[in-house]
Amino acid sequence: MTVQIREPDTFEVHGTGVLVSPAGLLVTCAHVVRDCGVDPRAAGGVVSVHIPATPGHQAEDREAQVSWYPVESEDDLVLLELVGGPVPPERVGKCGPADASDEHRFRSFGFRRRDEYLGLHAKGSIEGHVPSPRHFLVEPVQLESQDLDSGMSGAAVFDVERNLVVGFVFQVWEPGASFKDRDLAFAVDAAVLAPSPIGELLITTALDHEPLAGPEVDQAIGAAIFTPTKSAAPTDWGVETAPDNLGVFVGRDEELRIMEQTWQAGRARILGLSGLNGQGKTSLVRTWLEEHRQLDSPHRPESVFWWTFDPNSNEVDDFLAAMIKYVSGGAVNPAALPLGTAKANLAAALLPTSRRHILVLDGLDGIQVDRGDLSGSLTSPALRDFLGYVAAGQHQSLCILTGLREFRDFEHIATFAGLTVGRLSTAEGRALLLANGVSGDDHVLEEIVEDWEGHALALTAVAAYIRGEWSGRAQRLADLPNKNPDLPLETRLRAIGNIIEQRRSPLERTALTVLALARLPLPLEALTAIVRTVGKNGDADDLQTQLIALVDSEAVRATASGHLLLHPVLRSLYRAQIRIGGTQLSGKFHRLLAEYYYETAALLNGDQT
Repeated sequence: MTVQIREPDTFEVHGTGVLVSPAGLLVTCAHVVRDCGVDPRAAGGVVSVHIPATPGHQAEDREAQVSWYPVESEDDLVLLELVGGPVPPERVGKCGPADASDEHRFRSFGFRRRDEYLGLHAKGSIEGHVPSPRHFLVEPVQLESQDLDSGMSGAAVFDVERNLVVGFVFQVWEPGASFKDRDLAFAVDAAVLAPSPIGELLITTALDHEPLAGPEVDQAIGAAIFTPTKSAAPTDWGVETAPDNLGVFVGRDEELRIMEQTWQAGRARILGLSGLNGQGKTSLVRTWLEEHRQLDSPHRPESVFWWTFDPNSNEVDDFLAAMIKYVSGGAVNPAALPLGTAKANLAAALLPTSRRHILVLDGLDGIQVDRGDLSGSLTSPALRDFLGYVAAGQHQSLCILTGLREFRDFEHIATFAGLTVGRLSTAEGRALLLANGVSGDDHVLEEIVEDWEGHALALTAVAAYIRGEWSGRAQRLADLPNKNPDLPLETRLRAIGNIIEQRRSPLERTALTVLALARLPLPLEALTAIVRTVGKNGDADDLQTQLIALVDSEAVRATASGHLLLHPVLRSLYRAQIRIGGTQLSGKFHRLLAEYYYETAALLNGDQT
C-alpha cells in the first residue's frame, strides 16, 4: 500500500504515500507535496507517484493530482488522486481513527535512504493523542520509535493489534545535541479523513485478519506418510550444519530479550532476523539456543533443526527433503515427491504437533532479491510456499530466518515478527575489542568502534590486525589501513585482509584456501591430509605448528570440538580470489573435501564399506 511521492520533473523522492481507496486515492503529507513544488491547498497540482512492484504486481509510475485537503486547518495531510484509474483492491490500506490505539504496537514502511536501501521498515508504540495550540481537526498522535527518520513523512502508522492504518507520520523530533526525546515522532490521526471522499471507508473498530492458506497434500501420496499422528516427533537438536559459536559474543541483550519474548509469547510462527552480513545474526541465534540447551525449563524447545544455506547454490529442494525426513522421524522418503511445491506442502503438514520445535533457516541472502522494489523477497516459490504454510499452521513451533534484507514476503502476516540486527553500541564494541586481545585507552577503542560503524565482524578483523602489528596495543589509530570512514566497509575489510595475508607462507595460503572452500569446520588431521597432497614431505608437521599459531591470532578459529574454520573476513577474501582466478588446484581441493564429507557421513551412518 506504500508508494513514493516524487517531484514531477526530476523524479526526486520527497516522501511516502499510502493507497487508501481502490479508486486510486492516496494520502501523504501536505509538506511532502509542497516540497515537490505543488501547492497542497490548491486542487489540480500534479506530483509523480511510483507504485513499487510486489511479488504479485508490476511497478507503475503515474501522476497524481491534489484531490482534497482539510480546509481551514493545519493538519499536515492531503488526499491525492492517481491519473489513470483504479488500483488493485489488495494494495489498499484500510484506515480507522486512532482513538482506540493507545499503547498499541505499530509498524511502518517509508523511503528513508540508507546506502543502497531505498525503503526501510520501522516499528514502535502508539503513545496517544497530545494537545497543541495549532488548529488541528484532531489532536496529533504521539509515537515512540527508534526507526523513524527523514523520508518517512506520509508513511502509514499500522496498528498491529487492530490491523488498521490509524495515522500518517508527519514529524520526527530532532533533539539536537541532547539525547532526550530522540525516539519521539508525531502522526496525523486517520480520523482527519472523516470529511474527505474516503470518509465512509473508515473503520472504527478493528479489522479481522484474513486466514492464510494451509498446506494441501495430494491424497495420492498415501495417507500414512502425511498423517501427523503417524510421524515420530523429533526430539534431538539437529544442528549439524550450524556454525559453532566462534570467538567472543558480547552484548545484544535487547535482541536476546526480544527473541525470548517472541518465543515465550507463542504468537509468532516466523521470526525474521535481518541485517548486514557480519553483524552477528547467526551468533545471536546460536547464543539464544545455547541458553535454552543448558536450561531445564518449560520453555526449552523439544527439538532444533538448523539448515545453513550455501549462497552459491540453490539448495531449497535439499532443505525441504531434509526437513521432511527430520519432522517425520525418518518415516517418509522425500524422494517420492519430485516437485518442490509438493515437498513444501508435506514438510509444513508434518510440522504440527503438541510440542514446540525450532527451525532455523540461516543465511538466506542468496535466495533473496538483492535490489529494486522486490528487494528482500524470496526467489524460490517452493520456499516461499513452505514458509507461508508455516505461518498459517496450527502449531506452537517457531521458524527463525536470517538474511541480509528484511523478508518482505511475510511483512503483512500477523504471525510474522521481524528483528533488525544492527551495529554494536560503542560500549559493546569496546568490550568486543578488549575480549579479542586489544588494549588501550577507552577513547581510542571507542574511536575504532565508531570508525568501523560498530560492525561486529569488522571489529574482530581489526583486533586480529592490531594483535599482529602492534601486539594488541591500540595506540596509533591513524595507522589502521583504510581508516577513512567514507570508504565502503567492504573495501576497508578487504584491505585489512590483504595486509594480514601478506605475512602468510605459501603453505599457509594453501591451508587457508582449503578452509575457505570448506563448508563446515575441518579437523586438523583432515586439513593436514588434504594439504599434504600438494606439499613436500615434512611440510604437514610444520603446517600443524603454523595453524596453531594462526588459531592463536584468530585468523583461523577453533570450534568447541577443536575443528578449524577460517575467519569470515579472510574466507570472503579467499573465495573472491578463487572466483576470479579459479585453478585446477582449487578444483582438486573441492574433490578432496567432497570425499572427506562422504567418508564422514558413511561412518556416522555405520557404513564401513
